[in-house]
Amino acid sequence: MKFVNVKSGKSIDVADGIPKKWNNVFQYASNGTYAQKWVVVPQANGSHKIVSALFPNIVLDIRGGTIRNATTVQVFTDNDTAAQRFTFAKTA
Repeated sequence: MKFVNVKSGKSIDVADGIPKKWNNVFQYASNGTYAQKWVVVPQANGSHKIVSALFPNIVLDIRGGTIRNATTVQVFTDNDTAAQRFTFAKTA
C-alpha cells in the first residue's frame, strides 16, 4: 500500500530508503520504491500498525509518543506502543 497526500500528490517515504529506527519519513514524489510501500496490519483494538515494506520489524512511529502539532513521524522498531498505532477516518 502507498499513502499519497491528496493535496501534494506526494507519497510517505522513508528518508534515504534506510529502515533504521529514528529515521524520519517525509513526502516525496512517487517513485515506486519500497521506501514508499507500507503494510497496514489491523490490531485487536481497532487501530492499525503501519509496517515498512523495507523491513518487517520497522513501523511508523510518533517520536516520543507526543501528540501535538509538528511532532515528527519516524520509523522505529516495532515495540507495540500507542505511538505506533493509527486509526483511519473518512474526510468530506
